[in-house]
Amino acid sequence: MKVVLAVMTLEPHGGVADQITNLALELPKYGVQPAVVVRNPLSSGHGYAAMMREAGIMVVAIRHDRYLLVRNMCRILAGIALPLIIADAVLRRKTLVVSQHTIWGVLRRPGSYAGLDVLLWLNLVRLRLFSGIRLAHFRKPDSWPWIARAHRLGYATIYSEDTIPWAHTVHYYRGLSTVDASISIATAVSRASATARGIPTCTAANKGNSEHGTSPQLDLAHGKTNTASSFVVGSLARLDPQKDIETLLFATRKVKDSDTPIKVLIFGDGPLRGSLETLANELELREHVEFRGAFAKTDLPEIMAQIDIVVLSSHYEGFGVVLVEGMAYGKPVIASAVGGVMDVVEDGVTGILFPEGDADALAKGILALSIDQQLYKRMTQAARERYLDRFTPERVVPQYVALYERLAT
Repeated sequence: MKVVLAVMTLEPHGGVADQITNLALELPKYGVQPAVVVRNPLSSGHGYAAMMREAGIMVVAIRHDRYLLVRNMCRILAGIALPLIIADAVLRRKTLVVSQHTIWGVLRRPGSYAGLDVLLWLNLVRLRLFSGIRLAHFRKPDSWPWIARAHRLGYATIYSEDTIPWAHTVHYYRGLSTVDASISIATAVSRASATARGIPTCTAANKGNSEHGTSPQLDLAHGKTNTASSFVVGSLARLDPQKDIETLLFATRKVKDSDTPIKVLIFGDGPLRGSLETLANELELREHVEFRGAFAKTDLPEIMAQIDIVVLSSHYEGFGVVLVEGMAYGKPVIASAVGGVMDVVEDGVTGILFPEGDADALAKGILALSIDQQLYKRMTQAARERYLDRFTPERVVPQYVALYERLAT
């Protein structure tokens, strides 16, 4: 049995990229051969793509350098179009800058957006006609136009909801509502995500689960522990507005002001890195906060060996894969009580939930785990046990395989 795993973007590190990769790596063990199709360009050194290709899994995506070649050709054409720009400015009584951007917008659409759409469509056609694949599994609401197109090509389609609506994604959900008839089966990664799509909770195929990778072998008795001189908080997240790293920084200042030793390691990169580093300096946290930059999935063992707890302070989450990653390594977690996070964290048992954006509550949670050794040890053990009980590949992947088999018959 073969299946296409289709997504618009495969981030260098992120929950969806992690789940797709882990699912793709595990499916062959159950007799399912996946092919991963990505609309947007991938760098030649993309970590997730490299992992899958090394395992013999087909990853179909345009290379980023080739995409840049086409884009730059369009820019050259925009420069050649100077007479057209001048004429446009005169006729529409616009400045040359406005007209230049207008012409560039017209040229880049076939070279970028429409061009990528055509390539994705051609790849779906090729896999359907020449590889005999009849199942297509889509993720994230921005894939909605391709669900209907795949259905017309003869694919049976599965849609997995990974997130929840937010201001900048509402239009995708409107699009999804127009293609419901083309979706054979809908699943969700959490109750919050199921509600977002109107999926009855009982039909959310992997409700409360994640396609996490191979379970690490740990010796909890000899792992890193929280001593008063070395308590380390870890944040593994994109540095963008969703993740609300500002609240973590404000909470860190409150912990520091209580004279409790603390170190915060922030792993990840994104558009807000500069402003977050500035805020950390303004809060006088130079000695307490380190920005470690982007990381790869293969870096997780090394990262988890350096930290005592994982903090996720997001405004919204469909699931929160990083929490499962932390629990897999026996790390208690502190997270904002939003969306699918509440399906992952058992408050007071495997970690601590706090109200979104509440730096005081986050600081109290950090202090509780840094001071109370017995609480920390209990949560360490409980976090690991919850991971083994609910979130291993052996728990999750067979559910997807059952869905694929149902559609294939």
